[in-house]
Amino acid sequence: FWLKKRLSLIVVAMGRWAWILAALTLADKWDLEVERWNRKIAWRKLDEVRNVAEIRKKPVMVIVHRRCSDDPIQENISHMVIPTGTKVGRGCKAVKHLFGESKEIETKAKQFIMVLAGDEMEPDPERWGNKFAPDGVYYPRVVFLTHKGNRMNVTNNKEDQYKFWYDEPDDIAAAMDRAVEAFKVHEDSRDKTEL
Repeated sequence: FWLKKRLSLIVVAMGRWAWILAALTLADKWDLEVERWNRKIAWRKLDEVRNVAEIRKKPVMVIVHRRCSDDPIQENISHMVIPTGTKVGRGCKAVKHLFGESKEIETKAKQFIMVLAGDEMEPDPERWGNKFAPDGVYYPRVVFLTHKGNRMNVTNNKEDQYKFWYDEPDDIAAAMDRAVEAFKVHEDSRDKTEL
């Protein structure tokens, strides 16, 4: 009897440790992801953005990516082609380095709520619709939202088919500037209608 009771206590204790280890593993995974993109940028997860953006009245920049992507072609989306006029190899791994190397992007990021949404954190189309994939599924995609969650029409101004794909730091920085301006226009028109 006492052996059975002790074994059940050990199983319960092991179960608690398993939950703690799982939580630590997820936290470590997130920390590692943040480190890969640029620790100096205040990255958030998509699920925690809405309240923060509303309180801070800032636009949101969402990067939908794949952790293991060397180029935009993913094994599970073999129908995807490389956008014309872009450099092969400028997929997620290359773009994440741009965020780490570009001081301009790092500085401009302070004007946004910055969101990493990759792999298991990728926005679910059943919940979000095509808000984060308005012109199809390819990686990475950069989508700008208002603080209320409405997508702003800020694109790369280059591609006809892959409008939310950026492969150069100057293009990302320019899009960030356009998003700030679009957000100001959005806020000004909202203020006028609320008077």
